[in-house]
Amino acid sequence: MSVTVKILQSACNCSSSNEIKDEIKQAASEEGLSVNIKETSDLQETMKYGTTNFPALVIDEEVCSYENIDGREELKQLLNRTQ
Repeated sequence: MSVTVKILQSACNCSSSNEIKDEIKQAASEEGLSVNIKETSDLQETMKYGTTNFPALVIDEEVCSYENIDGREELKQLLNRTQ
């Protein structure tokens, strides 16, 4: 199965993007999931999701704050929840 994940971020914190992508890819791999990752720092795009906490993840159109995810196990649960 394929999961779409958008990484929403402010223009000033793009440096953490690679770490976040790697974490998502690793969690998806461990669960046998295919993941499609898109990134945006475009203000108009991020405002569509109603969040001001960055970075945020949009997993199959459900928003969650990356900072509130408690480790890889919780990330795996979020990725699997959309299946």
